[in-house]
Amino acid sequence: MRKVIHAVWMTMVLFMTVGCLNVYGAAEEAIPKGVSIGAVDVSGLNSEQALTKVNEFVNSLQDATITAKMQENTESIKGSTLSITWTNQDIVNEAATLGKYGNIVNRYKVKKDLENSPKKLPLNLSVDQDTLDSFVKYDCAQYDVKAVNMSMSRNEDTGKLTIVDGQDGHKLNVEASKNIIMEYLTNEWTGGDITIDLQVDVDESKGSREDLEKIQDRLGASSTDYSSSSSNRATNIKVGTYKINGTLLYPGESFSVVDTVTPFDEENGYKTAPSYESGAVVDSYGGGICQVSTTLYLAVIRAELQVDERHPHSMQVSYVKPSMDAAIAEGSKDFKFTNNTEAPIYIEAFADGSEIGFRIYGKETRDANRKVTFESETTSKTDSDVKMVADSDKPIGYIEQTASGHDGLEATLWKIVTENGKEDKTEFNHSTYNMTPTTYTVGVKSENAAGTSKMYAAIDSKSLDKVYSAMNEYE
Repeated sequence: MRKVIHAVWMTMVLFMTVGCLNVYGAAEEAIPKGVSIGAVDVSGLNSEQALTKVNEFVNSLQDATITAKMQENTESIKGSTLSITWTNQDIVNEAATLGKYGNIVNRYKVKKDLENSPKKLPLNLSVDQDTLDSFVKYDCAQYDVKAVNMSMSRNEDTGKLTIVDGQDGHKLNVEASKNIIMEYLTNEWTGGDITIDLQVDVDESKGSREDLEKIQDRLGASSTDYSSSSSNRATNIKVGTYKINGTLLYPGESFSVVDTVTPFDEENGYKTAPSYESGAVVDSYGGGICQVSTTLYLAVIRAELQVDERHPHSMQVSYVKPSMDAAIAEGSKDFKFTNNTEAPIYIEAFADGSEIGFRIYGKETRDANRKVTFESETTSKTDSDVKMVADSDKPIGYIEQTASGHDGLEATLWKIVTENGKEDKTEFNHSTYNMTPTTYTVGVKSENAAGTSKMYAAIDSKSLDKVYSAMNEYE
């Protein structure tokens, strides 16, 4: 019995010893044959050697040229520009321990598997994402070709609206393309210069001849006069008008005047001209553009399209009656409307130097007996007063009108629909216009203290007669 127990004990000791050797001694063994990290073969290397070899490979990628292909166009970037690194250095430990842990059967199985099927461990590459974003968004996407939608134009020979065919474009899928690049770098790249096909999607043109053939009728039109405008204001009106001309809206689509005509700057064709700002008249780029939105507004409401946003001016304007205007201001006021008909609509515009006009075409579905008109009613009025501003740098006798006054108004726009002899009158909008005074700058500088005092008293009275009387006495 003792011999049996002794034999069992010796067997256990031998097994534990062999097991310890496999656990601790094996760590010094080389990485098995058939193991790679990404494109780097690390067979026969120890951990330190494998780490060095992978680092050398990643460093070599800095000199590589990565070419992105967008159909027939290409753009390239250096690996160093992308700041390529690898982020899973601990994978070397996994490579070094393959086939070295577990029981004899498991270890044997791992080694036989490697002989029959090499094992490729992942090499996770990382790049500077901001640089990659910029490369794809700007360098690669510069070759996008926008679709040309089907549109309308007026035939100069026949005077009729004709259909203009569209053309498909193509657009780089930026997010998908970034993923394609990273997938290729991580799983397919074996080093050296490479070319990667990016994802370019078709940008389909919009419209069909069948839909556009429905545009046969004039739904609404309007025009206003700008013949007395300055050269700069006339330019702004013309620029804004032709940015809207040719607009095609399908059923349910909305239109924003601000989005269409901005930015108001020199690069976009605008000049400085008077405009309303915070109850005052100031020179600004695009001055006069509100006459464009106002004229379009009148055509839209006569076509009975859906008005989504409209604002009155801060002060009344001269080219339309109260409540018939539609002011716009970049960042604060817009005129928006929606095509609420069942067919596309086409907006035709003109600005001939003295008159601006809009015509809206579509499919007429309103009863032929239906008549729509709009009537402006001023419900209250506050007369403009006089404001005097003393200027101590100007001598007595100096006077200059520096701002024109505007009466304050409350006004209502009524929509009147007459159909089959019956008239329906409803309030369409209500507008408030601020009163602003006629402003004069008056000189009060004098060596005569009594004269200066009297000028200030005359200014406080807001009476031009008293101001002129004091001027005549002391100038």
